[in-house]
Amino acid sequence: MNIPHGRFLKLNKMSFKYSNIHEELFSLNFVRPDKRERYQTLFQSTKGRSKLIHGFNHCGDIAFRYATQVAIEQQSPEAIQQILRQKGTPDLCYRILGIPQI
Repeated sequence: MNIPHGRFLKLNKMSFKYSNIHEELFSLNFVRPDKRERYQTLFQSTKGRSKLIHGFNHCGDIAFRYATQVAIEQQSPEAIQQILRQKGTPDLCYRILGIPQI
């Protein structure tokens, strides 16, 4: 989906100004409903995005129905790629995480 920055997009009967379509879809699908608007607002700035991403490891805002706990010994890029492939992740996907090495 190629939508110019600053345009309005309507998803799930909600209209919002987005900064990154992947981050907006993440907030709509993986964040608790009562926290979605806050995430959408924070994702629109570099400082807010950084705050969210660095807080992922310690927050309770994520809807964990899609989450998978990764054992310490599997927390490498190769092991995580294998886990994602086993779950049916396509060849091209977008990742949001607070660990830049992965």
